[in-house]
Amino acid sequence: MTGSASGIGNASAGRITGGAAAMAGLSAFVLTGVDTLATLVGVASVLLLLTALGRSSRVLATLAGVGLFGELVLAAASGAPAGPLLAAAVGIILSWTFAHAAIDLAESVGTAPSRDLELAHLAGTTAVVAGPAVALYLVYSVEWGSVPPLALALILFGAVSLTAALRR
Repeated sequence: MTGSASGIGNASAGRITGGAAAMAGLSAFVLTGVDTLATLVGVASVLLLLTALGRSSRVLATLAGVGLFGELVLAAASGAPAGPLLAAAVGIILSWTFAHAAIDLAESVGTAPSRDLELAHLAGTTAVVAGPAVALYLVYSVEWGSVPPLALALILFGAVSLTAALRR
């Protein structure tokens, strides 16, 4: 289901979470726009995210997340440093999660007050995703000789898996 054409803007529920989704997506874009192709992919993805929020479309929100991830891959391929890439990955995951939550809230709660629920969701999800990323970056920044890039991928995969599991 792609949601109603009315969008999140017509419901009071989901506005805070939708705004957080937009900010997280924009943060990821800024952190990974290191060359022309990555920047173009990022601009298209952020516009897609904003359209998804405006139209309450889960499909467009997912495509925006995929696009932002593509921008991350392009930035990594062009040699961007690990710290900004990890922060961008957190932003991408949060953006996708918040966009879906905003759409769900707008459709199910409508105009009912949802501020406390949204703030609790934002705080909890951010802690679940950013916590492992901070731990990973601290481990990565310690001079162990060489930390394999697979460690970065596995921790990120774990954060995504945990977020997906908590959604069910």
